[in-house]
Amino acid sequence: MTLLLTSLYQMPKLEAGLFMSLLAFLGAIVRPFGGYVADRVTGVRALLVLLAAIAIGDFAFAIWMPPVAGGLAILVCLYIAFGLGNGSTFQLVPHRWKGKTGLLSGIVGAAGGIGGFYLPVIMGIAKESTGSYQMGFTTFGVLSTAAFGALFLLRGQWLRWSSASAHAHDAVAIGGAHAME
Repeated sequence: MTLLLTSLYQMPKLEAGLFMSLLAFLGAIVRPFGGYVADRVTGVRALLVLLAAIAIGDFAFAIWMPPVAGGLAILVCLYIAFGLGNGSTFQLVPHRWKGKTGLLSGIVGAAGGIGGFYLPVIMGIAKESTGSYQMGFTTFGVLSTAAFGALFLLRGQWLRWSSASAHAHDAVAIGGAHAME
């Protein structure tokens, strides 16, 4: 992504690297808030909104290829959505895979790391093969839309798992309170 800033916006390499570091930090710092929001509205609902926002941001960048201020604003919004989505995703793990939270959290984290690795690779391939980053943003817009669609179709099942997990947790908490009396 640093190359996007240097080639598309002629940003000096040092500034581009610092800006990308800031984006990575921003994405990391909002992860707990993504989990907090997911705890309030469910990870499924949070992810549906965030995947839609990511798709819109990617498609907006691909169609508009904005000037520097617009491009930086879209990147900031995308990285915030990435971080919030990360926190929301981890909220789902214990609801779906009881007793395997550690293993599945590791797998989800690894998948995120691989995704983070492929982001600049796909963008570089798009730039090399077409001369523009538009196809890269379009690719990620399509992937985000596909993830949104899959989650939308499966949301009922995920929400049942989440609801069953919440009821089980409440029952244990209530039973534990009675046992202490």
